[in-house]
Amino acid sequence: MSKERAPLPYQLTLKVVTRFAKEVTLRDGRCAPTLIVEGSHGALTGQIAEFPKTHTEKVRRMREAGFELGQTGQVGALWQVFFMSESWMSGAEGDTPSNLPPSQDPNRKEMLLVFHVALKENQTAFSGCEMIRNTEGRLVALRDFLFSKEEVTDFESPLTEAFVAGFRLGTRTRPN
Repeated sequence: MSKERAPLPYQLTLKVVTRFAKEVTLRDGRCAPTLIVEGSHGALTGQIAEFPKTHTEKVRRMREAGFELGQTGQVGALWQVFFMSESWMSGAEGDTPSNLPPSQDPNRKEMLLVFHVALKENQTAFSGCEMIRNTEGRLVALRDFLFSKEEVTDFESPLTEAFVAGFRLGTRTRPN
């Protein structure tokens, strides 16, 4: 993870981080996988370098990134983690979910997703926007995407969870 350390002039919330993610994505036309990590010693922002293609490798890379940061002790006790990235999402045709992986579903939506884990409160949340591209493939808009109540309260974030698990292991095994 390439790290940038700077004091943040605002309270980190899902709403604030989502607004930041949208601004950066609209400016750049894409969203690199990015972590914002806040702890008792401050906050760090960094992009995940060389993010793998497969889910298994992504989980491994996130665990490694968490472990590496935990080993440094830079953020102290981990308070909250935000992870933003692009993703594909499949929808259901009526009441029937797609049998295809989202990346292969012809009815998929390209999404900007922001995941949030607040460790002190033991809470998770996420937000999402559909990425709208023109015929040349240029990002022209982000449309807030409304998830059902069940989707928002019953979701998993294996990549964010892998980062937290790696961070905890890195902290426990940190050399003195």
